[in-house]
Amino acid sequence: MNARACRLSPPIVASVPGRMRLRDARLRSAAVADAVGATLQTLPGCRSLRTNPGAASLVLDYDASLCDEAAMRRAVLDAVAPWFGAAAAAPAAVATPTRRPLSRKRRVNRWAKYGMMATLGSSLAAAAAGARGVHVLTGAAFLGFLGVHVVGYRRTLLR
Repeated sequence: MNARACRLSPPIVASVPGRMRLRDARLRSAAVADAVGATLQTLPGCRSLRTNPGAASLVLDYDASLCDEAAMRRAVLDAVAPWFGAAAAAPAAVATPTRRPLSRKRRVNRWAKYGMMATLGSSLAAAAAGARGVHVLTGAAFLGFLGVHVVGYRRTLLR
């Protein structure tokens, strides 16, 4: 799960079966990171633990066949509660990530890209087959879609 998509609970930012990442500003302290790491290494199924005080994160690799993800999440949150407070011990419900609808500009640009791919392929196929008229027509359509695309990205292209 992507950390930007949803927060599972206060210190856990990413979790997949067999791997869990914790991130909190208090993990920048090497003493806190080592103490939390020592506690987490005592959990059943813990294979390895990597701390990165510079990034304020800790990665826990565990045996997913011994413990499912939800049970390991509860065990980790209970274990880190002394450092991260009561909020860690009572995890929030897992929020399902929601996608924002694309803006009109992005939708138009997406379809321009689809059009460019389709007309480029058709134009090349027509050129290979020797159909000059179809090649010219699809090439012109490609240039039209390219124009829409360039207008959409003009600020980025003309920096």
